[in-house]
Amino acid sequence: MKHFFYLFLKVFCIKISSKAKDCRGAFVLLLCCIALFGACGHSYNAPYCVSFPTLPETWTEILGEPRWKLEWVNAEGMRESFNAAAGERPSVEICQEWASPITAYPYWDGSNGGPALAPGVMRPAGTVFPWGASLENGVITLSWIGGVEAAFYMELARAAELSGETARHPRCFDWRRFRELLESDDVDEEARKDLWRVDWASVADKTVAHSFDRRRIKIAKSETASVPAEGTWIGASPFADPITATDGVLTVSVGTSVDTYVSKNAVLKVTKDVYFFSDF
Repeated sequence: MKHFFYLFLKVFCIKISSKAKDCRGAFVLLLCCIALFGACGHSYNAPYCVSFPTLPETWTEILGEPRWKLEWVNAEGMRESFNAAAGERPSVEICQEWASPITAYPYWDGSNGGPALAPGVMRPAGTVFPWGASLENGVITLSWIGGVEAAFYMELARAAELSGETARHPRCFDWRRFRELLESDDVDEEARKDLWRVDWASVADKTVAHSFDRRRIKIAKSETASVPAEGTWIGASPFADPITATDGVLTVSVGTSVDTYVSKNAVLKVTKDVYFFSDF
């Protein structure tokens, strides 16, 4: 964009100076415009502090306070990451010229006596900045629904890159309306209860290939599996209710890939055909 701006200034200067008695006025105008553009350019790349959302109560009871792996796209368009301790508010510099995803994965290193869960096991928080961000006094507060938006952003970027459909890049997507849609009755009720049950990769592929259609936001096909277990378990989604085993049997929902459930004593990996526990 800067190259087009400078080209415009060059042509503008030539036209002005051709009509002027002295080109010095046009030269001064050129310097002023460049200075103004430089000042505006710096204002786009502002540093912000990031605040993480509160964990679901059952997550805190079972896992304790997490660390966070924060990922974002910096002002140069490059991905950056930072590992933040519980309660820490890291600073990020992010470009405001276009929509950019910020993602925060909660993880636990096992130092508190609980399970060691790597970033990506539990679903992330996040936002699409600046359109979906909660911003106050220089602090971006991430949210759980924002984590869904950031994940969909990355899926759209993947699909657009694979197809070469640059016009369907997520920078061009209407994220403000997307947030309104996710919180409205226009979305399938079951999907709205737990947005992580939607196959966002499939929605992104069809959006890039055709166009966005809210009717595609629906829960993916799933089955139930029963495993021998005791106690209360949590899934990877912050929107999902905890599940309690009944008479020594835990009944869980499983999709097409491996699903994870965690209790105070073990981690369960399960598909529709097989399951295994890892103690800690």
